Amino acid sequence: MKKTIVTALAAFSVLAFGHRDLGAEVGLRAGVSLAKYQWAPESDDLRWRFLPFATGGLVLEAGRGVLSVQPGLFFTRMGGRYAVDGDSLEFRFDYVQLPLLFKMNNLTGGTVCPFFGFGGYGAYLVKAQGVLVLGGDREVEDLIEEYERFDAGLLFSAGFDFRLARTTFTLECRYAHGLLNALKFPDKGEFMKHRSIMALAGVGF
Repeated sequence: MKKTIVTALAAFSVLAFGHRDLGAEVGLRAGVSLAKYQWAPESDDLRWRFLPFATGGLVLEAGRGVLSVQPGLFFTRMGGRYAVDGDSLEFRFDYVQLPLLFKMNNLTGGTVCPFFGFGGYGAYLVKAQGVLVLGGDREVEDLIEEYERFDAGLLFSAGFDFRLARTTFTLECRYAHGLLNALKFPDKGEFMKHRSIMALAGVGF
């Protein structure tokens, strides 16, 4: 899987530097993600909350008509958070994510262009930690060997492009719906699947 990630990074770099020759646009994205996972079997004692994280990455958009294709490269965090009376437990899963969106552009002829997109993503786990804060003490545990390195799921997007002569500014919301069980050694009927919402701003050229 590491070889696949390296190959994808190299291919993306080549496309990014030669994007003008291909009639494409390269862009930067940055924002905030809120992650939470679906866990089974559910527990009445634990109610997991969204885990916030500053996220960002690169996108390459090919096609400037009604339909365009947008691969990307992001660094993002999945996981969840439980907190009560000042104590907390967080599961933090940091991924290199490779999203691929098919983007539908509502071409109004003006500067503002609403859009929505759908597609999928693959992701490689680079870091996994459990962070426990109890009575003011903080304990961090490495969990990388307990979880699957590869994740994949569905991706949905909606937002607005503000198109100028050679620059595009973007406001976007993304929802990622994991399809794979992140647990490496699950018990019968046990699974954990990632969910996240991203609010992003970006610029393309």
